[in-house]
Amino acid sequence: MKRNRRYIVSLFLILAMVLFTHACRKKFIPEEFELISSRFGEFKMFDQIVDGKLVKRIIFKNDDVYESANLQLVQLNQIIQLSSTDMFLFTVESFDDNSECPAKFLVITLNADGKFKTFPEIGNCNDIPDVQDNGELVTFTFDSVMTYSPVTYRYENGTIELIENPKKTARILNNK
Repeated sequence: MKRNRRYIVSLFLILAMVLFTHACRKKFIPEEFELISSRFGEFKMFDQIVDGKLVKRIIFKNDDVYESANLQLVQLNQIIQLSSTDMFLFTVESFDDNSECPAKFLVITLNADGKFKTFPEIGNCNDIPDVQDNGELVTFTFDSVMTYSPVTYRYENGTIELIENPKKTARILNNK
């Protein structure tokens, strides 16, 4: 009998925790947001204000969330339509005076089945990338700026590679 009570109490606590977590998550989604549409779905972006300052810009689709770090602003730069994927290129600007780099770029892809993938931020502090695409291959080239050397990234088959020197092997960036 005690075992059944413990089991019921455990189930009740788990259910209460799930409902509380779900309610908390809903609480942070405001009624006003920017809607970004593509062929395969939509993203919503909104500001989170803390102590009167913009501290985060959040992009989400369904229950998946990308949350920028504190003191950053994420803005849509462009949408690139590949044959089976829509690619969103976002500029990520830091408002932190201690930031060594004022601008990086975030790539999110959304494919025809509604699945999306986020990649680690790319760039070399240059806020104007040269973007070239041919249907399935996209290159992002950032010219040298300040003390940073030029860099090129290549997106192909669902991965982004940093090409340090085109004659050398590219390094694949981890993605989610």
